This record gives sequence, C-alpha cells and structure tokens, in this order.
Amino acid sequence: MQLDGCRLAFIRPHLAVVSLRNGALYVLELHGSNSGVRGASIAGRQGGCLSLAPLRSRLGAQPSTLAVLPFPSANGAGGNSAGACGGGLLFAGSRFGDSTL
Repeated sequence: MQLDGCRLAFIRPHLAVVSLRNGALYVLELHGSNSGVRGASIAGRQGGCLSLAPLRSRLGAQPSTLAVLPFPSANGAGGNSAGACGGGLLFAGSRFGDSTL
C-alpha cells in the first residue's frame, strides 16, 4: 500500500475515509482511551492503535480532494448523526473532471 497521493476526510474525530492514488477507499479508525479527545496522539501517554479497513467502493480516478457533506436533519439544522459513518455524502473532487458524490 502506497500512501503518496492519498486523500483523507474526517467523518468523526476518531474516524476518517482515506482514498489512495489508485481510487481504493479505506476507513481509518483511532482506537484507545483517548480516541475521542481533540489532539489525541497515538504516541501519547495513554496509547492507542489504528485500524485500516477496506471499503467495497472504489473511485474512478485519483481524487484531488475529499469532503464529507452532512445530510440536513429533520429540523433543518445540519448534522451528521444518522448512520454508522455519519449519515452524509462523500464528495471526491478530481482535477480530471470526473468528480464523484
């Protein structure tokens, strides 16, 4: 696995989507007692570990940017509390013109 040219978008403070240069998608998760704390470090005093799981989906081309767009909630306010991965959409922008939502 090569990480050069990869893009990352955080869904939650401890959960992110990673796209590799070849378009493969992975979920990166920080586990540990400090995983919900902003600025938490893997090499920190309390420790932790990372897990990387592949997704079945694949992007058509190398993305130049990734962004998570939350679904609006029932009351009209933005939020991403629904669903296991935040309940939003993943936008993969490509400079080649084949962006994906």
